[in-house]
Amino acid sequence: MGYPLYGLVLAGGKSTRMGEDKGLISYFGLEHRIYLAKLLAPFCEKTYISCQEVQLSDNLDGYNPLIDLVPSKGPMSGLISAFLTHPNSAWLVIPCDLPLFSVKNIAQLLKERDVKGIATVFKSSNHDFPEPLIGIWEPSAFPFMEKQYKEGNYSLLNILKNNHISLVTAFDPEGLTNVNTPEEKSALSLLHPSVQF
Repeated sequence: MGYPLYGLVLAGGKSTRMGEDKGLISYFGLEHRIYLAKLLAPFCEKTYISCQEVQLSDNLDGYNPLIDLVPSKGPMSGLISAFLTHPNSAWLVIPCDLPLFSVKNIAQLLKERDVKGIATVFKSSNHDFPEPLIGIWEPSAFPFMEKQYKEGNYSLLNILKNNHISLVTAFDPEGLTNVNTPEEKSALSLLHPSVQF
């Protein structure tokens, strides 16, 4: 039996390439960070939105914003903060740059979850590397994160490559499509007319 599952939307990045906060973009009538939190909520005991203090707004009331509890060094800081908040829980993690991520993707992760490993993550569609920001991280991963963080190594991918994980090939790879630039955002709206800005 697995540990309790909590949800974490990673929305604390600077969005430099996009030129605007990716978590605030509305693809389906809601800030995307809130849309994703709602998507995760039915599968998790509680869902949080990892963000920086400057990204707080009244819109996040009721959506459990989680400010980094350690100096911000990218997504690892968000995950460490999550484990510090609920240390005996697993975390279903998703970044805010996936407009097409769906319930189908979540269901597949849950079905293929391996609690004996440190994480269950999707395989990148471009190569065979794991996608560290899309998956379920088990509590057993936390000591590795903490050690690496203290050593100044903030790569979650490095942790996955050096430990037992479940690597999942997505049935719905479109859900893993990253949108990080204005050009990718425009291309998305052409391919998916239902997506509106």
